[in-house]
Amino acid sequence: MKRIYSLLIFLTTFILSNLVVFAQSITWLGTLGGSESQAWDVSADGSVVVGWSKDNLGRDRAFRWTRTGGIVDLGTIGGAWSWAFGISSEGGVIVGSSHNYQGKIFACVWSNGSITTLDTINTVSNSARRISGDGSVIVGAKYFDISPAHYHAFVWRNSGAAMVDLGTLGGLNSGAGDVSYDGSVVVGASQLSNGDWRAFRWAEGLGMQDLGTIGWQSSANAVSGNGLVVVGDCNQAKAFRWTESGGMQDLGNLGKYDCSAQDVTYNGSIIVGWARRYTDDKVVAFIWTEQSGMKDLNSLYANQIGTGKILNRALAISDDGRYIVGYGYIDSLNRYEGFLLDTESSTGINEIVEIPKEFYLYQNYPNPFNPSTKIRFVIPSPINREENLEDFSSQASRNDNTLVTLKVYDVLGNEVATLVNEYKPAGSYEVEFNGNNLASGIYFYQLKADNFLEAKKMIYLK
Repeated sequence: MKRIYSLLIFLTTFILSNLVVFAQSITWLGTLGGSESQAWDVSADGSVVVGWSKDNLGRDRAFRWTRTGGIVDLGTIGGAWSWAFGISSEGGVIVGSSHNYQGKIFACVWSNGSITTLDTINTVSNSARRISGDGSVIVGAKYFDISPAHYHAFVWRNSGAAMVDLGTLGGLNSGAGDVSYDGSVVVGASQLSNGDWRAFRWAEGLGMQDLGTIGWQSSANAVSGNGLVVVGDCNQAKAFRWTESGGMQDLGNLGKYDCSAQDVTYNGSIIVGWARRYTDDKVVAFIWTEQSGMKDLNSLYANQIGTGKILNRALAISDDGRYIVGYGYIDSLNRYEGFLLDTESSTGINEIVEIPKEFYLYQNYPNPFNPSTKIRFVIPSPINREENLEDFSSQASRNDNTLVTLKVYDVLGNEVATLVNEYKPAGSYEVEFNGNNLASGIYFYQLKADNFLEAKKMIYLK
């Protein structure tokens, strides 16, 4: 019976880990009247996409796209050009760069219909690359027009008034490419004293950590929302996934060593980017999971993409892995254009179906919130939680549901709400919490299931 059970588990795992759920929809975002657009980031719920597009005068302009409003020019700080690269999880704050009336580039923030700059005094120019999911921290690079001219990675917090210089790994230049959901971890690339580039991970109190390389040089392009997984590329030839315990892992390729990992989900399980395809030497968008490895998005979603179109680069993925944005080529229009890929199936199962292997509690979004926020958690199958299994008949007779409690507490430890208190089967769940009756402040939500216990902080602002 043990052999039969083992075979069943193997077949189930193999089938599910290789079963692809086709996209429910793909949306081409259009342009601002010009010949090209690129989508660089997406809100957690997929309702807002940001990037840049050529306008009818051939200028690069930052844009904000929504399903109801389409693609809209975000404007500049006085010059002709602007670019949007990052957005907060709830979609209300956008960051990027813009020329001013003198033609200098400065980091800027678009929010509530207005545009502001971060710092035009302490540096000659600067550029914002990403914003934390909770909207509290912005990262990028600031430039110094002194001999020799150079640039450094920076962190800007909305509680402060100046950019914090993160320094380098011993060389002249560095730049920050992404930041974790709560702003505590920053990643990017920095020069060593010999001029070579290395991917780095920076954390408060720990400074800048050299993540190494697979080959000659490396660059970190993104960090998971929980701050534990870093992705990027080595010489734009090998895409990598880095963890503290496993170091730098080669993600493979699509036939040629020319690929880059561009973004990763909140828990680090799904990665997107671009790779060069062996069959026709074209650069195509990819998705990677540990179970399935690197897959060409064009093959997985061929029916939805249609003929005469190709997804060239995936540049960002939503925290839960449902939405992917980037840009592709449309033959009939003879142009590159930003896209939004929704990977949700009609059954509500997302991405590549797999059996959950461990408990997981996600950061709520939006955060801060008013008045409601969503909390997502994952319950694994008991089969995957037990190493010493009895024979199949005794295993099948068990109750596979797990008692789950999800509660909210104030800073004094008083329970203010019970969101879940019931037995649940393995799967991914999302619960909405409304704070209408609460005072503004910091709260904690706690998930308890079997021997798993974890709590996370959230902020309610009226």
